[in-house]
Amino acid sequence: MRTVRDVFLSAFALTLLCACQSPSGAIEPDAGHEGTTTKSFFPDSGSQPEAPRPTLSTPDRPEDFAKWERDPARAKRKSELLKRPLLILFTGLSWSSNAKLLGEEVFLSKSFNGLARENLTLLYLDFPQNPRDAAPALQKFKEYYDVRGFPTVLILNSDGTVAYRRTGYVPGKAQDYFRELETAILRLPNME
Repeated sequence: MRTVRDVFLSAFALTLLCACQSPSGAIEPDAGHEGTTTKSFFPDSGSQPEAPRPTLSTPDRPEDFAKWERDPARAKRKSELLKRPLLILFTGLSWSSNAKLLGEEVFLSKSFNGLARENLTLLYLDFPQNPRDAAPALQKFKEYYDVRGFPTVLILNSDGTVAYRRTGYVPGKAQDYFRELETAILRLPNME
């Protein structure tokens, strides 16, 4: 029987992997991600870290999750229209255990989703284990922003400059990671 947490984890995976329909010309998901299920999104129970689980809780309803865009042009336009900073997640969900845990422990939390829905536009860029196998448009983004590891989170100001950068994730440190993100976001100048 599926637990409430399993349902929310599935909702997050579906939001990131297939809920955002890309218009023509958008970066499409890698062929290896089509039909991806939650099972491949999260590590097997045997590979869970020994670190204590975070105390951040997941939203109560699927509609409480913030929406992640997969198309950079669409995310940029949305950011401009909403006058919000753009958070870009460079990740490798199919192969990076830390990327998976960052998604599960931080990006699934009520705290992050509430903050994101009110203050951010979100862009999700998923890379294969060998970044050279990524679509050329993804490679250009990675090079342009000098991304050297996964997961990497960037927050861009309205002028496109990087206001915040963090690479990596330490499992079990969700609260610390969230507080750092929250502080960075709330210190950004008003985009109006």
